[in-house]
Amino acid sequence: LISKLIEHNATIIICLDEDAIKDSFEIYEQLSSLDLDVYFVDLKGFGDISYHYEQNGAQAVTELLKKRKKIDFFYKFSRILN
Repeated sequence: LISKLIEHNATIIICLDEDAIKDSFEIYEQLSSLDLDVYFVDLKGFGDISYHYEQNGAQAVTELLKKRKKIDFFYKFSRILN
């Protein structure tokens, strides 16, 4: 899978459950280290992305994905502490 992501110069959005925040950061760092274009969506307060879809529909998930961002040290540090 990683070789295909690199081959196609993919843009990747990490959108794991709130309780997997540390895993999200690890995946983000690993993929970023391969010079891939990686973004993160913070699901704090939204729960599971599939549950959010079931409750609010595709448009709500699209709006959530538009809030993607790059992770910097300060953001990562603040999320780990909270």
